[in-house]
Amino acid sequence: MPYANNQGVRIHYEVEGDGPPLVLLHGFGNTLEMWYDSGHVESLKNDYRLILIDARGHGASEKPHDPEAYKMELMVTDVVAVLNSMYPPRKGAMLLPTYVADVKRDMRSPRCDGNDSAIDASATGTKIAVANPW
Repeated sequence: MPYANNQGVRIHYEVEGDGPPLVLLHGFGNTLEMWYDSGHVESLKNDYRLILIDARGHGASEKPHDPEAYKMELMVTDVVAVLNSMYPPRKGAMLLPTYVADVKRDMRSPRCDGNDSAIDASATGTKIAVANPW
């Protein structure tokens, strides 16, 4: 099982498929397994390199006891830590969490029901899908 370390918190992730990277993030109370169970992995892995992340406090990621460890800013940097572990920044370059502020709808997703959002991380060539299971 691969892990990224973000300020002492181990974040579990898995990689499936080939193609441009696409990060899949689950919602509260789920794990990265939801992407397998829902058929997203099977339908996307031939076109994308899927990066599935267990959010801190979920699945195989560590579960800090301090409520402050679950601030959105830290959870965003968990994604950055995973990407940095997979694609080490080149000298003089860094992946910054600010790129996730550019949120937009991605209706081109093969299984998008209109409630899923995507974050365009253009600087890295990575798209981040955020599940809305409701």
